[in-house]
Amino acid sequence: IGYDHRSSTSEPFDISSLSFAIITALVFMEAGIKCFLIDGLVATPLVPYGVLRYVPEIMYANQEKNVVSFGVMITASHNPAQDAGYKVYWTDGCQIRSPIDQGIASKIEENLTPWTDYQKLYDDRKAKYPSDPCLGLSLPVETEKMVDAYYDAILHSGLVTGIAKQIQPQATNALKFCYTAMHGVGYKFAKRSFSNFGLLPFASVAEQEEADPTFPTVVFPNPEEKGALDLAKKYALEQNCKIILANDPDADRLAVSEYNPSTDSWTDLTGDQIGMLLGHWLWTQFKDGKETMSQKGPSTSGADAVPISMCCSTVSSQMLATMARQEGFHFEDTLTGFKWIGSRAAELAKSGQYRQIFCYEEAIGYCCGDVIFDKDGVTACAVFAELALHVYANQGQTLV
Repeated sequence: IGYDHRSSTSEPFDISSLSFAIITALVFMEAGIKCFLIDGLVATPLVPYGVLRYVPEIMYANQEKNVVSFGVMITASHNPAQDAGYKVYWTDGCQIRSPIDQGIASKIEENLTPWTDYQKLYDDRKAKYPSDPCLGLSLPVETEKMVDAYYDAILHSGLVTGIAKQIQPQATNALKFCYTAMHGVGYKFAKRSFSNFGLLPFASVAEQEEADPTFPTVVFPNPEEKGALDLAKKYALEQNCKIILANDPDADRLAVSEYNPSTDSWTDLTGDQIGMLLGHWLWTQFKDGKETMSQKGPSTSGADAVPISMCCSTVSSQMLATMARQEGFHFEDTLTGFKWIGSRAAELAKSGQYRQIFCYEEAIGYCCGDVIFDKDGVTACAVFAELALHVYANQGQTLV
């Protein structure tokens, strides 16, 4: 179970993501289900990673590692400040879809009366653990291990090119990145992602760096919204940054804007433009046989390599499909929403017949590689930075 920083005091509810996560953990605990409550605010991609790739010691049985059954992320993502949300991931690490969602809805209807007094359980633990925000339910050491494992998996996934160390320092310094967490949880995760990729630190918009459920500097905490990047653009110019990278509040999405000095103007890239740039970049990196995480094994390259696959939603641009026809990799479009995009990508990877390297939706959601099969703005942020460095330093061009 993970949670973001949301907190609502609006009537009739007075609840935060943390308190809802605690109640969720108590429900599982009372039902006899082993549960790992992540300690501290977490970026959404860490939850599907935990479901798919990491089993905490609390879930070991007879020295055997069990499969994690499901995950829950308490977040309202990029919605307005008053909203709250509850996202569920199934055993495959993908968001629930039909008929799983229908089964859950049916069980809710059958169990409208609580099985026990969860409020009393909550209050009792609050009295017992007055200084612990998670009321003794979280696992701090296990959380640190899981986060470390996530970054290590990304490091060995084939996504990291280390381009920042390959090009001349003066070229690297010529392109600086500005980052905004949009008052969400992304800052420390994006910062570590840059370090994981060997990138120089970005310039962070201080006013939007800390998690703040009131989102004081934006009308809507959605980097796609008009005006949402105004503060970042102002700060970027002060810091001589040409590229802005923005996560939404739960850090599963990525927005990009590029500055043109000749016209003194910014171009906010569309979701499809970012998707095409990432898709092409990853194709160039993997087309000669580089292994993905799911394909670790005997080395193959060239004609012997397992074919590459990519996916995007049917409402996204057809450019990825066109690229696939031209370059010769496997492409599929899916129903709208990452529950469908990610689950199909997971099936392609699991089949062993493809190296699934990228999927996206036009609503600035990107999944690079096959470490997880859900939107991941934390990793996409660093992958895009490497892409931009290549374009600027090695090709002498701009993004648009």
